[in-house]
Amino acid sequence: MDIQIQQTINEMDWQHLTGWAEQIFPEEGRHLQWSESSHHVIARNELGDAVGHIGFGEFAIKTDEKECFILGVGGVVVRPEYQGQRLPQQMFAKLHAMAFDDFNSHTFALFCPPRLVSYYHKFGYKLLEYPVVSRCGDANLLANFCFMIRGDLKFEHAIELKSLPW
Repeated sequence: MDIQIQQTINEMDWQHLTGWAEQIFPEEGRHLQWSESSHHVIARNELGDAVGHIGFGEFAIKTDEKECFILGVGGVVVRPEYQGQRLPQQMFAKLHAMAFDDFNSHTFALFCPPRLVSYYHKFGYKLLEYPVVSRCGDANLLANFCFMIRGDLKFEHAIELKSLPW
Protein backbone atom coordinates (compact mmCIF):
# COMPACT_ATOMS: atom_id res chain seq x y z
CA MET A 1 0.00 0.00 0.00
CA ASP A 2 1.35 3.40 -0.98
CA ILE A 3 0.42 6.22 1.43
CA GLN A 4 1.14 9.78 0.37
CA ILE A 5 0.28 13.28 1.50
CA GLN A 6 -0.94 15.69 -1.15
CA GLN A 7 -2.57 19.10 -1.28
CA THR A 8 -5.42 18.20 -3.61
CA ILE A 9 -7.65 15.27 -4.33
CA ASN A 10 -9.15 14.92 -7.78
CA GLU A 11 -12.82 14.24 -8.39
CA MET A 12 -12.20 10.73 -9.75
CA ASP A 13 -10.31 9.70 -6.58
CA TRP A 14 -12.99 11.26 -4.36
CA GLN A 15 -15.76 9.42 -6.22
CA HIS A 16 -13.84 6.15 -5.96
CA LEU A 17 -13.48 6.69 -2.19
CA THR A 18 -17.02 7.82 -1.44
CA GLY A 19 -19.24 6.73 -4.33
CA TRP A 20 -19.85 3.24 -2.95
CA ALA A 21 -22.30 4.38 -0.27
CA GLU A 22 -24.97 7.05 -0.26
CA GLN A 23 -24.59 7.58 3.48
CA ILE A 24 -20.81 7.32 3.89
CA PHE A 25 -20.36 10.10 6.47
CA PRO A 26 -22.21 10.26 9.81
CA GLU A 27 -25.83 11.26 9.58
CA GLU A 28 -25.33 13.71 12.46
CA GLY A 29 -23.15 15.95 10.31
CA ARG A 30 -24.97 16.02 7.00
CA HIS A 31 -26.83 19.24 7.78
CA LEU A 32 -23.68 21.10 8.86
CA GLN A 33 -21.34 23.20 6.80
CA TRP A 34 -17.76 21.90 7.10
CA SER A 35 -14.38 23.44 6.32
CA GLU A 36 -12.46 22.12 3.34
CA SER A 37 -9.29 20.12 3.97
CA SER A 38 -6.14 21.77 2.65
CA HIS A 39 -4.20 18.48 2.62
CA HIS A 40 -4.99 14.80 2.17
CA VAL A 41 -3.47 11.52 3.25
CA ILE A 42 -4.26 9.13 0.41
CA ALA A 43 -3.72 5.37 0.46
CA ARG A 44 -3.47 3.76 -2.96
CA ASN A 45 -3.57 0.10 -3.89
CA GLU A 46 -1.16 -1.60 -6.30
CA LEU A 47 -3.23 -0.33 -9.26
CA GLY A 48 -2.96 3.28 -8.05
CA ASP A 49 -6.61 3.53 -7.00
CA ALA A 50 -7.41 5.68 -3.96
CA VAL A 51 -8.68 3.28 -1.28
CA GLY A 52 -8.25 5.33 1.91
CA HIS A 53 -8.35 9.01 2.86
CA ILE A 54 -7.83 11.38 5.76
CA GLY A 55 -8.32 15.10 5.17
CA PHE A 56 -6.60 17.67 7.34
CA GLY A 57 -5.63 21.31 7.56
CA GLU A 58 -4.35 23.97 9.89
CA PHE A 59 -7.09 25.69 11.90
CA ALA A 60 -7.09 28.45 14.50
CA ILE A 61 -8.83 27.99 17.82
CA LYS A 62 -9.12 30.29 20.80
CA THR A 63 -8.91 29.10 24.38
CA ASP A 64 -7.93 30.76 27.64
CA GLU A 65 -7.81 34.12 25.83
CA LYS A 66 -5.09 32.95 23.45
CA GLU A 67 -5.27 31.86 19.85
CA CYS A 68 -3.35 28.83 18.65
CA PHE A 69 -3.19 26.60 15.60
CA ILE A 70 -3.95 22.91 15.45
CA LEU A 71 -4.27 20.35 12.68
CA GLY A 72 -7.93 19.54 12.18
CA VAL A 73 -8.64 16.02 10.90
CA GLY A 74 -11.73 14.87 9.00
CA GLY A 75 -13.04 12.90 6.06
CA VAL A 76 -11.71 9.54 7.22
CA VAL A 77 -12.76 6.99 4.58
CA VAL A 78 -11.67 3.45 3.70
CA ARG A 79 -13.27 1.54 0.83
CA PRO A 80 -15.16 -1.55 2.08
CA GLU A 81 -12.87 -4.10 0.44
CA TYR A 82 -9.91 -2.60 2.35
CA GLN A 83 -11.58 -2.32 5.75
CA GLY A 84 -10.18 -4.56 8.47
CA GLN A 85 -6.64 -4.29 7.07
CA ARG A 86 -5.37 -1.63 9.51
CA LEU A 87 -5.33 1.03 6.79
CA PRO A 88 -6.52 3.85 9.11
CA GLN A 89 -3.66 3.04 11.50
CA GLN A 90 -1.16 3.38 8.64
CA MET A 91 -2.69 6.64 7.41
CA PHE A 92 -2.85 8.17 10.91
CA ALA A 93 0.77 7.09 11.54
CA LYS A 94 1.85 8.88 8.34
CA LEU A 95 -0.13 11.99 9.30
CA HIS A 96 1.18 12.10 12.86
CA ALA A 97 4.79 11.47 11.78
CA MET A 98 4.96 14.29 9.25
CA ALA A 99 3.03 16.94 11.13
CA PHE A 100 5.83 18.53 13.10
CA ASP A 101 8.26 18.74 10.19
CA ASP A 102 5.71 20.10 7.72
CA PHE A 103 3.38 22.09 10.00
CA ASN A 104 5.36 22.59 13.21
CA SER A 105 2.52 21.01 15.16
CA HIS A 106 2.03 18.03 17.45
CA THR A 107 -1.62 18.85 18.14
CA PHE A 108 -4.50 17.33 16.19
CA ALA A 109 -8.25 17.60 16.71
CA LEU A 110 -11.29 15.99 15.19
CA PHE A 111 -15.05 15.89 15.56
CA CYS A 112 -16.88 12.59 15.75
CA PRO A 113 -20.21 11.17 16.87
CA PRO A 114 -20.15 9.73 20.41
CA ARG A 115 -20.25 6.17 19.01
CA LEU A 116 -16.80 6.69 17.40
CA VAL A 117 -14.95 8.03 20.47
CA SER A 118 -13.46 4.63 21.32
CA TYR A 119 -12.41 4.13 17.68
CA TYR A 120 -10.37 7.37 17.58
CA HIS A 121 -9.04 6.70 21.07
CA LYS A 122 -7.01 3.86 19.46
CA PHE A 123 -5.12 6.51 17.46
CA GLY A 124 -4.20 8.54 20.55
CA TYR A 125 -7.11 11.00 20.56
CA LYS A 126 -8.72 11.94 23.87
CA LEU A 127 -12.19 13.28 24.44
CA LEU A 128 -12.14 16.92 25.47
CA GLU A 129 -14.74 17.61 28.14
CA TYR A 130 -14.83 21.40 27.72
CA PRO A 131 -17.44 23.04 25.48
CA VAL A 132 -16.55 23.85 21.89
CA VAL A 133 -18.18 26.89 20.30
CA SER A 134 -18.30 27.40 16.57
CA ARG A 135 -19.00 31.02 15.69
CA CYS A 136 -19.29 30.16 12.00
CA GLY A 137 -21.12 26.84 12.13
CA ASP A 138 -24.38 25.35 13.28
CA ALA A 139 -24.94 25.33 17.07
CA ASN A 140 -26.23 21.74 16.82
CA LEU A 141 -22.62 20.64 16.39
CA LEU A 142 -22.19 20.64 20.14
CA ALA A 143 -25.13 18.31 20.66
CA ASN A 144 -24.18 15.79 17.98
CA PHE A 145 -20.39 15.58 18.00
CA CYS A 146 -17.53 15.05 20.40
CA PHE A 147 -14.32 17.05 20.14
CA MET A 148 -11.22 14.90 20.44
CA ILE A 149 -7.63 16.06 20.73
CA ARG A 150 -4.22 14.44 20.32
CA GLY A 151 -1.11 16.33 21.32
CA ASP A 152 0.55 18.49 23.88
CA LEU A 153 -1.84 21.45 24.20
CA LYS A 154 -3.67 21.60 27.51
CA PHE A 155 -7.12 23.13 27.68
CA GLU A 156 -8.59 24.64 30.82
CA HIS A 157 -11.75 26.25 29.42
CA ALA A 158 -14.13 26.30 26.49
CA ILE A 159 -12.69 26.37 22.99
CA GLU A 160 -13.85 28.73 20.30
CA LEU A 161 -13.37 27.68 16.68
CA LYS A 162 -12.21 30.48 14.42
CA SER A 163 -13.60 28.69 11.36
CA LEU A 164 -16.25 26.23 10.35
CA PRO A 165 -15.76 22.80 11.95
CA TRP A 166 -13.61 20.40 9.98
